[in-house]
Amino acid sequence: MPLRLFLLATLCCRAQEVPTEAPPAPATVSAPPPAAPPAPAPVSPRAARALAAGEALLGEPYRWGGRNEPGHPGVDCLGLLYLAWGSVTGTPWRRYPVNPSELVTSGLLGAPVPGLDGVLRAEVDTATLQPGDVLYFLMANYEIPDSPLWTHEGTPYWPWHTGLYAGDGRALHAQPGGRVRHQDLAGIAFDALYVTRP
Repeated sequence: MPLRLFLLATLCCRAQEVPTEAPPAPATVSAPPPAAPPAPAPVSPRAARALAAGEALLGEPYRWGGRNEPGHPGVDCLGLLYLAWGSVTGTPWRRYPVNPSELVTSGLLGAPVPGLDGVLRAEVDTATLQPGDVLYFLMANYEIPDSPLWTHEGTPYWPWHTGLYAGDGRALHAQPGGRVRHQDLAGIAFDALYVTRP
């Protein structure tokens, strides 16, 4: 038999041989378990008390200058902050400055949070917020008779609204034209955020 036919016949015969043992199973590599989502920030006892005081106002109608008392009925966004945190610190609402820049400078509602002391909306990481944080919702070029809270790349940002971070991506705020309520941050208008932490 010519060598070429011999090699071809040998190759065909070997292809038809049945192995007596199963080939070893390929090694399996189990994927690592998915990373658990970060645990929510614990609520400090002071922040829990402030949030409870703010939540006691749920449903109160929004009213400019409202402080939930005779002569100042209803609640506005700053009034909610003053009443919630004032109940914890013993600070009467009349002691708080009404200009946001003076309020931040006073430290009565905490110190600015590094990394959240001016951050564009698209860059807000709710995992860095803690329940009870004071939220200043900023709009670009929304000038009010006060200094802007933040300037970014030459654009000034003034607060148009405030609230408290309630956890789970939600704010507790006195919604203009509405009532004191919880709302997802995604549903509140703002271009940037400025945060202080009492």
